[in-house]
Amino acid sequence: MVEKVYFVDSDNVNPFHNLALQAHLINNIPDDSLVFLVWRNNDSIILGNKSNAYTECNISQLEIEKTRLCRRESHGKTVFNDLGTLNYAFFLYMNNYNPADQINVIYQALARMQLPVYIENNEIMLNSLRLTDNNYYLKQQRCMHAGSLYWSCDKSKRSRLLKDQTSKRDIINIVDCDPLVRYVDVKENILQSLANLYGDVFQMTIIDDLLDYVEHYHSYKYIYDTDKKYTIRISDSYDFGPAQIYVDLYRNKILKVNLFLPQENVEVSDLIVDTFNDLVVDELQFNQRLRKVDEKYHQDFIKLFNKIKKESYCL
Repeated sequence: MVEKVYFVDSDNVNPFHNLALQAHLINNIPDDSLVFLVWRNNDSIILGNKSNAYTECNISQLEIEKTRLCRRESHGKTVFNDLGTLNYAFFLYMNNYNPADQINVIYQALARMQLPVYIENNEIMLNSLRLTDNNYYLKQQRCMHAGSLYWSCDKSKRSRLLKDQTSKRDIINIVDCDPLVRYVDVKENILQSLANLYGDVFQMTIIDDLLDYVEHYHSYKYIYDTDKKYTIRISDSYDFGPAQIYVDLYRNKILKVNLFLPQENVEVSDLIVDTFNDLVVDELQFNQRLRKVDEKYHQDFIKLFNKIKKESYCL
């Protein structure tokens, strides 16, 4: 039986942080308790645990559309998130876990707002279209039931970025039915519904360091589900020719760089390794090393540094 209910309200819109927060919460559920998490993400594609990035979404379009690619622990459909999506998750032990009860929290909140919603296959529907996308994760006896509720999602961008037809299937936003509904209205009604169904809700503040979790979810290896030891892989063309560059990055420091140059330019290979190995991703340190490089390579090295910086960037 759930004896205590906690609420965590994440104000961080970085998807890697929020994945890290979920990982922390499922590993630290208080006994006989339910922890309810609400968050939003900046524009991002969230892959299911076993999903293939290349078949699920248009990888080449992500950078153009300024959208991050992420992977979650749970299985299920790939989803598109933006600030028009309210994400929620219930964390509780198996003996208290019931997806029907959990989805009912969301359903009752929306029904109270006079929205003509109904439940079909554990998803909330509106006008015969999905209003939610739910996913589930079990770790030993600990459970997570998570979902995305579409309040004012950019459906056009979602359609451009998602490729798999199951994931891409049409959704509906709350504002399509009632344009006056605000995000805060939805969140407040959900919290009221949670209290009505489970009892008093207590605020929980997370003060633990999530950096190790963030590094894990932000790694190239995890996102692309590869066994390669490198966290970032860059394939690009430079003035010195095409290059495949592999970067082992940890906590914003480049531990090792490896590369393949089809033209086997030994001079460039040595310069890249000397410049980027053991480099903190910091412009001041990079510029100090760049002074030791022949000026004819400066633009290429700056391009490579900026690419690594962008790939390693965490808000």
